[in-house]
Amino acid sequence: MQKAFKPRFAPGSYTYNGNGCVSAVNRLGPCRKEPCTVGGSLFASSLYRGSITVPEEFADGRSPAPLTASMFNGVLGLTPGSRGTGAPHIKNAYVVNRFGSRVRVLLGPGKGTTTVKLAYDAIDAFSIEATVGGRKPDWVHFERDGKTVRYDSAAPWGMTGELPEGGWKDWGGWTSGKTHDIRITPEGGSSRTFRLRVYMP
Repeated sequence: MQKAFKPRFAPGSYTYNGNGCVSAVNRLGPCRKEPCTVGGSLFASSLYRGSITVPEEFADGRSPAPLTASMFNGVLGLTPGSRGTGAPHIKNAYVVNRFGSRVRVLLGPGKGTTTVKLAYDAIDAFSIEATVGGRKPDWVHFERDGKTVRYDSAAPWGMTGELPEGGWKDWGGWTSGKTHDIRITPEGGSSRTFRLRVYMP
């Protein structure tokens, strides 16, 4: 039995869309019972305002906090793991392929720029993963060129969400030949900035 589980959203195996489900709402409350119509009348206008969506907790690339053994009084005798000590800090950041393998170490300003040549480096898709030292943060914030990409709420800390079958979703927020500043900040701790340049043949 594992000490913590990171919830993942995956559409059912019989859906035609791999990124979400057709739904009127993405949270509990608006339609407490069927039919989901104005006044709940059988022949009233539909309250359907949805689209292909995911539960609110997973919207915009977010992830719910992990389920831990402490929530269940230490399942099978497990006790909560240590959260560490000291202020959270970013130890390292990596370019990871879609299978989760670390293929490059990101370099910071003054130390150079990490370059990824797609296809030439046998990488067709990638994401960014960070490791954190000190106290375990509640979230890690990823930015590209000063703009938020994602808040990740559970380790492993990644710029994109994890795939249901394992590995990382592809991050496509780069421009070929341009140097991007990747700033990563743990909750309650100090940030680090890394430099990345991607080339598309």
